[in-house]
Amino acid sequence: MVLTDEFGNLLPKGTTVLLWPHSPHVGTVGYTPWGLQVVGHNSKQHGRVVITWPEEFNDAYIPFQYRLPLSVQDGERVWQNVLNEAKRGVRWAPLDNCQDFVSRVNTGKNGSPTRDAILHGIVVAGGLAWIASSNLRRQRRRPRRSR
Repeated sequence: MVLTDEFGNLLPKGTTVLLWPHSPHVGTVGYTPWGLQVVGHNSKQHGRVVITWPEEFNDAYIPFQYRLPLSVQDGERVWQNVLNEAKRGVRWAPLDNCQDFVSRVNTGKNGSPTRDAILHGIVVAGGLAWIASSNLRRQRRRPRRSR
């Protein structure tokens, strides 16, 4: 199995592949020195950044989206960053997951939209709970008028 675009062309080196909506897992396409396609990803299953065959990366899901590198040179730069992360032995963690990995190899900065959405949801829910409890306390403090 290889990852291709909608016309059946192999994805270029440095392409980011996303398994959404099936999974929030993301990785980066690369090639071995012999021309075989592989995917670099920060794997929760393996607990670290790994380079695997496409089948192992996607668990039989066809990538729903992909983001192409800006140029061949950009793709080479991104893939070299993937190899550097794997060589460094970067470990998977909730605060350093596959989305952070892909953001880091592309931009040099961490970023995880899924984690950010969960954290924002928790903050909003906490804020609403605090407002609701404040309103209940205020209502209890007010003396009742006698009629």
